[in-house]
Amino acid sequence: MQRVTSKPPTPIASHRLPEQVVECGWCGKTVPVPSRGRVPKWCSATCRNKGWQANHAPISGPVRVVQQRVQVPVRTPEPRNVSEWVELLELLTQRLAQGRIYTRDLPTLVPTINHLIDVTDRRLHER
Repeated sequence: MQRVTSKPPTPIASHRLPEQVVECGWCGKTVPVPSRGRVPKWCSATCRNKGWQANHAPISGPVRVVQQRVQVPVRTPEPRNVSEWVELLELLTQRLAQGRIYTRDLPTLVPTINHLIDVTDRRLHER
């Protein structure tokens, strides 16, 4: 009986030669290949970004970007002490007296003002 011997596989070149280069996938510029790690596809982050955008661009053509301003409501800080609460209530009183708060908004304010008065009376009579 004859023995079958297999040839060892041809070794794959796992090391790189000095001064090897590849072309950038976007601009075609030469990119040096490091002795270890991945073989680069791009010469810079800019080319990588442009390549990604071109690969993911819609078929119908470029997208039109529209800038819009977003209005964020300004939140006023809560009063920190009694004098700031007094100032705030005085400001409300002045605005009501000057007619700077619409008459149509008064029915919304009345229940809250009445509740404030009730709670204040209760706190005063607790003692």
